Amino acid sequence: MTIDILRNRSKEDLAGNIKFIFERLANPNNNPLDMERRDPANSNNKLSDLSDDSEKNRIKEKAKIAANASYLSEVFAR
Repeated sequence: MTIDILRNRSKEDLAGNIKFIFERLANPNNNPLDMERRDPANSNNKLSDLSDDSEKNRIKEKAKIAANASYLSEVFAR
């Protein structure tokens, strides 16, 4: 999922890419967490079903907080 989110983005902007991931995961529309994901090695394995809606909503809420942080130090513990 992360590779798909960052496709065509600069590899030189780590902080910007981390923020972009949080923004995408916090977005209520076209959210990667709501898309079907399959194991590339075995298409019978539906990876998107490994997390239930409650877990996905928790991730979205945490991503929203992280996306609104001014500094990465506010998101990641030292």
